[in-house]
Amino acid sequence: MVLQRDDGELAVSVADPTRHGTRVRLEVAVAADKGITVGSLNPLTFTVDVTGTAGETKTLRITLQGR
Repeated sequence: MVLQRDDGELAVSVADPTRHGTRVRLEVAVAADKGITVGSLNPLTFTVDVTGTAGETKTLRITLQGR
């Protein structure tokens, strides 16, 4: 599995170099700082509440897990 970012797009490429598999299943886990609300996963939408943060950075982490 390769994750590549290009021109604002994230691309996930999957291959089976052994040619013995039939499927590759990926799970997407989303973790967010307090103040970030995930609205939906397809398409991924989220809202960041910046009220009273005094410029503090909020982070949304997306983890791809191959199975």
